[in-house]
Amino acid sequence: MEKQTIYLKSNIYNMKDFIKQLKPHPVAIVGALILLAGVIMYSVTVKKNVEVQIPDYFIFKATD
Repeated sequence: MEKQTIYLKSNIYNMKDFIKQLKPHPVAIVGALILLAGVIMYSVTVKKNVEVQIPDYFIFKATD
């Protein structure tokens, strides 16, 4: 059990290092945010009851 926990923690740190090495372009970040906003707006118009949560950043709730 302990080995799995250590392995999972090391994978998380490796993923953080991998993302840091990518250094995403600001245009890509803005594009992803616009895409997320579009998906949220579309889902609100279709479902009328939506909750989107990105951990530690924001929670978006929309109801009819």
